[in-house]
Amino acid sequence: MTMYRIMPKENRMELFRSGKFATHHQEQDLEDWLEHNPDVLTDGEPLLVIRRQLGSPSSGTLDLLALDSDGNVVVIELKRGKAPRDAIAQALEYAAWVAGLSHEEIVAEAEHYSAPQTFAQRWADAFDSTDQEADDAATVLPADLRLNERQRIFLVVEGDDERTATVARYLRREGVDFNLVTFHYYRIDSGEEMIDFELTVGQDQDVATPPRAKVGRRRRSTEEATLARWSPELQGAYEQFRDRLQAAEPELLRLEPWDRNIIFRRQMRDESVYICSFAPDVDDASAAMVGIRKPSLAAYLDVATVVRDLESDGPEGMSLTKKSKRVMLTCEVGLVGQVAELIVRHVLQPLAEL
Repeated sequence: MTMYRIMPKENRMELFRSGKFATHHQEQDLEDWLEHNPDVLTDGEPLLVIRRQLGSPSSGTLDLLALDSDGNVVVIELKRGKAPRDAIAQALEYAAWVAGLSHEEIVAEAEHYSAPQTFAQRWADAFDSTDQEADDAATVLPADLRLNERQRIFLVVEGDDERTATVARYLRREGVDFNLVTFHYYRIDSGEEMIDFELTVGQDQDVATPPRAKVGRRRRSTEEATLARWSPELQGAYEQFRDRLQAAEPELLRLEPWDRNIIFRRQMRDESVYICSFAPDVDDASAAMVGIRKPSLAAYLDVATVVRDLESDGPEGMSLTKKSKRVMLTCEVGLVGQVAELIVRHVLQPLAEL
């Protein structure tokens, strides 16, 4: 892959040269970045890191331990450079040990890591796709949450490695949720850097294996199935909202349906950015709620300005609720078209200008 940095004012392009990560960084640097951005390994599926450098009884130190939205434990093992021959065995040993941890032990590890926040607060921030958490200060985990019923493994290595990939594919065929992520490092002469992550072996590559069933409170869905749960009036309002956003970004906007809401994402240069979600109002199923996650936009926009503009420019009858990481716009279905215009004007258009 050949990549260039576009420099329109100088009318030239600067080549990103492929290089070795170890030339400029330590493995700890990669661990730092993935600790705070674990969803780069899953193409946007949220993960919640609950421990780092967790010592195991006999197999060394586990790099990162995370949870997915179903409460499954995710073992993340990082290898800067080519994976050693025992990398897969080491990752499997970590997963085997983690599988023996109880629900209570996982909670204890997560609480220790989460301080001064609570584990429940971080869980709500990461996985409440409806943008309808009771309060940022909530201290109670979902009543139906069962942690560590399954284990997932992500081995992250630098560069292509067919030997490791062959073993990883075999493990998946045998029912082990083993994922191989490869990365390549690039740098230009001015010092700007880029890392390209690719899921080389994982669920998306399983042609003969049906998708795993989701068992938690947050499930992927289809647009049709989600709309079938809503009233005809709300369905019509959603379609108006969707069509307006898609008209503004016909090629870069994509839908991500869940069982309770539908998320809109925009493709930026290096990632898919969460723009907003659309769902029934938690208190009135005939009204609409549009949710915005502030951290998703913070890398690109002045979020405080965006929120202020949404509030001052919103139509009469729309309420705006601010929380630490989220903003909710709630309105009757008749105002949904005006709310769509707000999102286009204050979020999508500024992103398009970057």
